[in-house]
Amino acid sequence: MSKTGQNNVCAVIPAAGRSSRMRSFKPLLRFDEDRTFIEKIVGEFLDFGCSEIVIIVNDELYEQAWDDIFSKLDSGVSVIINDQLSFERYYSIKLGLQSLQNCEYCFIHNCDNPFVDQKIITALFKNKIGNGYVSPTFNKQGGHPILISEPIIKSIIHSKGNDSNFRDVLNPFTSKKISIDTQDILANINTELQYQQFADFKQLLIK
Repeated sequence: MSKTGQNNVCAVIPAAGRSSRMRSFKPLLRFDEDRTFIEKIVGEFLDFGCSEIVIIVNDELYEQAWDDIFSKLDSGVSVIINDQLSFERYYSIKLGLQSLQNCEYCFIHNCDNPFVDQKIITALFKNKIGNGYVSPTFNKQGGHPILISEPIIKSIIHSKGNDSNFRDVLNPFTSKKISIDTQDILANINTELQYQQFADFKQLLIK
């Protein structure tokens, strides 16, 4: 798929968790024969044309995946280590946003949902708003990714706290909810059982 060249659009993928319930790092789970979760997710944002993509990882994941995956990613993709894991997801997002050079809009997407695709990304971007964020919904339930605008990006970058709740940070801003016709936006593959169910489903599709 050709890139759309969205030079002012970026993506941040928080992936610094220890994946204790999965017992292996979720970004490295196989999506298919050719790609891991993180490669699938990054590929979708690259195909959309994001000018910068940042993956935030812990030190162990960085060392484990550098040779086979991270070192081979597109030049527009950077990998940052979060060495303050006690601050959890918000701090990872903050680190990612602080590293961006030229970003008016940024997608925030979880590494445990590999189902993001061009249809979802495009729908969110077409409905972007300049002083708030856009989120997808399925049956009135919110999912991922979300698309935040420059005022939110700056607010997070310059915030003093590192352990805030991301939802609380978004609350003062205007929100726009976009109905998406797939429950894939709600997926969170966090346990071995959930991943096995995903793998079994993929096998059914192949057959």
